[in-house]
Amino acid sequence: MVEGAAVLSVMTGLRKTPLPMNGAIQIKAVERWRDTLRTKPKESEIQRAILDYLTARKIWHMRLNTGAMSGSHKGKRWFVKFGKPGMADIVSTIKNSSGGISIVWIEVKRPGGKQTEDQLRFEQEVYEAGHNYLLVESVEQLMVWFK
Repeated sequence: MVEGAAVLSVMTGLRKTPLPMNGAIQIKAVERWRDTLRTKPKESEIQRAILDYLTARKIWHMRLNTGAMSGSHKGKRWFVKFGKPGMADIVSTIKNSSGGISIVWIEVKRPGGKQTEDQLRFEQEVYEAGHNYLLVESVEQLMVWFK
């Protein structure tokens, strides 16, 4: 094994066959890795990790979007709204203790992120409907709930 390669493979956990590295490259790789620990992950990165986790566990889920779009087709204009303001990012199901299925709405925020007023209203609607609502900042938080 090339000197420094073991450090990178342990650090990232991504490569089974380490890349050969000279001293200068090794130092830069370590600095980049340390920088990622200092910065907060993007909401989209957390969301992707959660979607990957749910897929790997074979838990039914769906990524939800809200917004609107317009266009035209054969000279006719059209406009479509989709979703609901404040709607959670992901909806999923989980078997409950009585053997039935519970609906789980998952709102993803980066660490320290705050819900909007629309998201707080949507959370209240979810609870009133008897569903579950999770506000998560990491895939690890979700893993605890889905044990």
